[in-house]
Amino acid sequence: MKAPRLAMVLVVVAAAAVAGCGSDDSADSSGNSGANAPARGFQDEVKVVNGCRIEPGTNCEAVDLREANLHYAKLSRANLSRAKLYGANLEMAELDHSNLNDANVAQADMPGINLLGAKLVRADLTGDDLSLGGVHRNRRANLSLADLLKADLSGATLTDAHLVHADLTGADLTNADLSGANLSRANLTGADLRRANLEHADLSGATLCSTVLPNGEEKSSPGSCD
Repeated sequence: MKAPRLAMVLVVVAAAAVAGCGSDDSADSSGNSGANAPARGFQDEVKVVNGCRIEPGTNCEAVDLREANLHYAKLSRANLSRAKLYGANLEMAELDHSNLNDANVAQADMPGINLLGAKLVRADLTGDDLSLGGVHRNRRANLSLADLLKADLSGATLTDAHLVHADLTGADLTNADLSGANLSRANLTGADLRRANLEHADLSGATLCSTVLPNGEEKSSPGSCD
């Protein structure tokens, strides 16, 4: 009778082994094994757009990000020189100390954007919206200490924006809405402000040297051109 008993034991062991195959501890509730289970905790996953990693310090020179959704993007100290950001959504984005020299950022939505200390030399910001619109009425666009040498800001909406100590030398600000903007100690040497709205703007300590005012008059403050 030993042989039949041994056969029965082997059958029981084999059945247990088969039953255990579907209950691997590494499987998730949907039956996926650990190797194939969906990754968890990916809320902080780095977004990649057209090969550009959207993260602080990224190097994406000349990248094409036209009409990209970069709402709340963290791009501090990023290299985006010559980047194409036409029509992009940059609302509340962090671009402080970033390099946007020669970038095309025209027609972009930028309410509440942080461009503190950013480089925007010869950047195209025509028609940009840097207002306090939408739900972000308590956060002003910050371009303080930004380098906007010869930048094109014609027709841009900069209501209530911070431009303290910004370098706007030779910048095109024609038809720009700068109502309520803080331009204190900004450098407006050679800037063109024809038809710009400066209602309630703060120009205290600003450098006016060969600056074209909204009425077309060229003005230089005493000692500003020395």
